[in-house]
Amino acid sequence: MAPRTMTDAQKVAKFFPEFEQHSAQLADAQVVQTVLLGLEEVKRSAAERQVTFDPQVEALKEVTRKCEAARDAAVAAEATAAADLELKAGLRKAAQDEADSATMEQSNVNVDGQVAAEICEELRAEQAAGWAVAEMLGKDAAAQEAEADVEAVTTYLTGIRAEATLVAAVAGVLALKAAERGPFDLVTLESLSEVLAAKALQVEEQLALSTPAEREAKSEMLGLWALTEVLNEKLQAHGEASTQAQAAVVAAKAAVKAAKKELQLQNRAEGNLLAEQYLEGEKVEEVAVAILALQRLAVVAEAEAAVVAEAEAVALAEAEAAAASLQAAAEAQAEAAVAASIQAAAEAEAEAAAAASLQAAAEGEAEAVAAPAPEAAVEAEAAPAAPAAPAPEAEAAAPAPEAHAEDVESLTSPQKRRKVEEEVSDAVNFPVSLMGGC
Repeated sequence: MAPRTMTDAQKVAKFFPEFEQHSAQLADAQVVQTVLLGLEEVKRSAAERQVTFDPQVEALKEVTRKCEAARDAAVAAEATAAADLELKAGLRKAAQDEADSATMEQSNVNVDGQVAAEICEELRAEQAAGWAVAEMLGKDAAAQEAEADVEAVTTYLTGIRAEATLVAAVAGVLALKAAERGPFDLVTLESLSEVLAAKALQVEEQLALSTPAEREAKSEMLGLWALTEVLNEKLQAHGEASTQAQAAVVAAKAAVKAAKKELQLQNRAEGNLLAEQYLEGEKVEEVAVAILALQRLAVVAEAEAAVVAEAEAVALAEAEAAAASLQAAAEAQAEAAVAASIQAAAEAEAEAAAAASLQAAAEGEAEAVAAPAPEAAVEAEAAPAAPAAPAPEAEAAAPAPEAHAEDVESLTSPQKRRKVEEEVSDAVNFPVSLMGGC
């Protein structure tokens, strides 16, 4: 959606809210100056605020640079911690492999040593048993002991797989006391001694062969045990180091996260401050545009005022012309009325003169009738028809001389003349009053 275009009046009112009160008076230079001063004050204030932002912006940029350096250091520390963790994890794995290998070897050696020990133990037990049987043969035991010895000897002989006849004969020989034994018994005892001696020699030879293996197995077991202990301690140390490295990585990640968040907040603060500074600069530009708009509105208002003044002048001129025309017509009418009055007065005077002449003639005739002269009688007799014709007119006009005389007297009187002149003056001044009303 395209931005709505503002009118010049809206541009001015945006920064001078009282403009609506003065918008109808822009033809007045003082009003325009008042609005202009208000806009200039807004512009000056915005420009001052815009300048005050510079040190704040520079300070925030310095803090931002420090935050970026802290972020970079935290990232580098995280990378170092990760590399250290990888190294120590590798060492721990190697130690674990060595410990596992040693443990497995120890287990195998233990099995072999156990087998060698068991073999030697069995041989020693067998040797001890042979020694015990040989001792029993030379002992003159009581009856109860003899029974026990017989059982032990027969068990031993059976275990070494001696001849059955010898085993059976031994039981009878051992049951007798030494004094009761005969030659056969002595031969049996001698054969038994030979068997025991042969078995003892065999066991001794086997022990001679098995004992070094047992000692070697024990020595190897002891060495592997010591190695396993060392490797386990090494594994534990590498494990602790790996755990510490893991904790260092976690701490480094947290530090990176915190540094990034701090940098983000700082960037946001710097952006907000820059936006405010930009808005103040934009406000300065908008106020400058509003000043131009005010100037345009003032020019338009002056032009409209000039048009209105011109129209009023034209209307006034037309009214004055119309009034002058009416006055001229009234003056002409008054002059015509005066001329008519004068003419009427002249006619009245003429009529009055005629009436006076008629009256004089009538009076002369009356006198003539009262005392006719001889010449008049002769003339009357000579022309009887001439004076007879106007007789009716004289009779009809007889009262007229008096009326005409009154009219002439009224017209020629000073009072009547003043009245006529006042009427004429009123008639002349009437259009002027109308013009003044226009």
